[in-house]
Amino acid sequence: MKKFSTFILCVLTVLMISGCMNSQPLVDELFSCYTEDQNGHQIKGFYSEKDQQWFLFLTSVQNMEEVVVNLEGKIKKASNGSLDTKNNTLTHAFKKSGDQVVLTTQNGNEIIISAYQSQLPSVYIDLNETTLDEIHVDKNNKFEGNSVYIYDLDEEFDLCVENTVQIKGRGNSTWRNYEKKAYQIKFEEKTSVMGMEKAKKWVLMANASDDSMIRTKLVYDTAEKMDFDFVTEMKYVDLWIEGDYRGTFMIGEKVEPGNGRLELSHEAGALFEDDQAFFEEEDYWFVNEELNRIFTMKEINEEEYAYEAIDDFNNSLGAFVRYLYSTPSNEVTVDDLSRMIDVDSFVKYYVINEFVLNQESFLTCFYWYKDGPADVIHLGPIWDYDTCMGNDGVDASEILGTKQIIFRYLLACEEFHQLTEDAYQQYQSLLFSMDNLAKKLTEDISTSAIMNYYRWNVLGKVNPKGGLDFGNSFSEASDTLYQWLNNREISFVLADSSVVTSVVSPEQKILSLYFCDENDYETMDIAVWSQINGQDDLIWYQAEKKEDGSWVLDVDLRQHKGEGLYHIAAYPDGRTSNEFTGLCYVE
Repeated sequence: MKKFSTFILCVLTVLMISGCMNSQPLVDELFSCYTEDQNGHQIKGFYSEKDQQWFLFLTSVQNMEEVVVNLEGKIKKASNGSLDTKNNTLTHAFKKSGDQVVLTTQNGNEIIISAYQSQLPSVYIDLNETTLDEIHVDKNNKFEGNSVYIYDLDEEFDLCVENTVQIKGRGNSTWRNYEKKAYQIKFEEKTSVMGMEKAKKWVLMANASDDSMIRTKLVYDTAEKMDFDFVTEMKYVDLWIEGDYRGTFMIGEKVEPGNGRLELSHEAGALFEDDQAFFEEEDYWFVNEELNRIFTMKEINEEEYAYEAIDDFNNSLGAFVRYLYSTPSNEVTVDDLSRMIDVDSFVKYYVINEFVLNQESFLTCFYWYKDGPADVIHLGPIWDYDTCMGNDGVDASEILGTKQIIFRYLLACEEFHQLTEDAYQQYQSLLFSMDNLAKKLTEDISTSAIMNYYRWNVLGKVNPKGGLDFGNSFSEASDTLYQWLNNREISFVLADSSVVTSVVSPEQKILSLYFCDENDYETMDIAVWSQINGQDDLIWYQAEKKEDGSWVLDVDLRQHKGEGLYHIAAYPDGRTSNEFTGLCYVE
C-alpha cells in the first residue's frame, strides 16, 4: 500500500510539472524590450504582473508609427509590424495609443506589448552615477550632475540642461507610504520651466494619495481666480527617470521666497509651517506656547537672520492669540485684527479650505509667513490638497474649520464672520464651478492616467494614507470626486462659532471667564484644567448669568497650580448639551 501511494504521488508530480511546462508563463524571463526617443534616450518596457503583458510608454513627441522596438529574446513572429529577426527589432507595429502587438517566441509562447502615448509634455531625467533605488533610500540625500530634458508637442517649452542638475526626494506621507515617489530638482542657474517664472528649485508632485490626481491642481487653479497671493503654479507632465516611466506628475514651483513665488523683502522675512507631524525633520522648529503648536521655519531670505525671524514671528503670533483668548468675541474688531494679521489672507484661507474640507490644512502643510518685524502675519501660500474633497472619508456635509482653534475664535467674531460671508458670496460661482473644472482637468490627463495606472497597480486597493479605498478605475475615481463636489454645493454652510474668552489678572492668580451667544440658557457649567497637569487638576464651576444674558466666572488659579496653557469647556443647560471651548495662557 505504501509503495502504491508513493507511485501515485510521483505520477501526480510528473503531471503537474508537465502541465506547468506546457502552460503559458506569467513572464518570459529571457524577454525584455525597449525603444529610444528622438534624442537617443532609452524608454524601457514595463511588465505588468496584473495584466500579464508588456507596455511601452512613449514620450509625447515620439512618432508612434516610426518607433523601433528593440527585443531581447528569441522571437519568430509578430502579429503586425515588421519583425527583423537578425537585428531583433520590430518596426511599424503601432499607429495610435493603445495599439498592441502579439509576439510569438521560438518555444511557442505569446508575449503582448501595448504602446501608449499621452499629449502631456514629457520630462526625462538621466541620472549621473546613481540609481533610483539609491535616491529612494533617503529623501534628504542630494545627487548632483544629472540631466533634465523637457519635450513639448509645440516645442514652446523644450528644455535641455545636462550634467548639472541636482535631484532628491521630497514629501512626507507620500514618501513614506507610496511606491510612486515625489522629487525635487535644482538647476545651477535660475531656469524657466514650461513658461513659469525662473527659479532654481522645482518640485515633481506625484499625487499618489489622490486617485483622481487632480485635487491639488483643482484647488490651485480656483485659488488663482480668487486672487490669492502667491498661488503655486503647477503643470501636468509624464515623467521618466533613467528610462523608467514614473507616471503622471505635476511639475511646478516650490513654496519658497523668490521673484514670482513668495516675495519677501526683509532679511528676516520667513516662511513658517504649523506642522505637528514631521517637524523633527526640519533644521528649525519651535513651540508656540499660546497655541501649544509646533512650527518649523521652512525658508528665509537670509540664513543669518533665522533666530531673529523665529522670535519675531513667535512673539507676534503669541500677541495675536492672546488678543483672541482675552477679548470677548463681540468686542473683537477687524481694525484690531488688521494690526496683527493680514485679515484677507485668513478669510480666503478659511473659505477655500472649508469648502474642500481639507483636514491637512490645519495639521501640516499649514503655511504662514511674515516679512520682517514691521509686517503682519499672513496665511499661505496654500499647499497640498491631495487629501480632501472626500477621498479621506469626510462627508460633503461636514464642517471642519472650527476644529482649528484660531478659526474657532475668529469665526466667533461677528465682523470676521461677516467677511467670510462676503467672500463666499463673491467667490461662490468659482467654488461651484469646481466640478466643471474637474471634468476639464480629467480630460486633460485622461490618457496619461491610463498609463499611470498600468504602471502603478493601485486602483481598487486600500489607500495607505487612510480614508476611502482607491476607485476601481480612473473614471470611477473622477466620478466620485464630481459627485462629492455636487453634494458639497448643496450642503455647504459657513461655520458658526462661540467661544469662552478669558483674562488673567496681573498677578496671575485669577482667571476671569466670559461667554455669550444669542441663546438664552438657564445654567452654565464650566470645566477648567491645565495642559501641564493633564486633567488631574480639572475642576467644575458654575458660572454666573448677567442681565444681558452673558456668563461670567472667576477662577482661583492657585487651585490648579500650573502655568502655561489652560483648557476651558463650557456646557449650557447640563453637561450633555453643546460644548463651547476656549484656551488661555498663564505665565
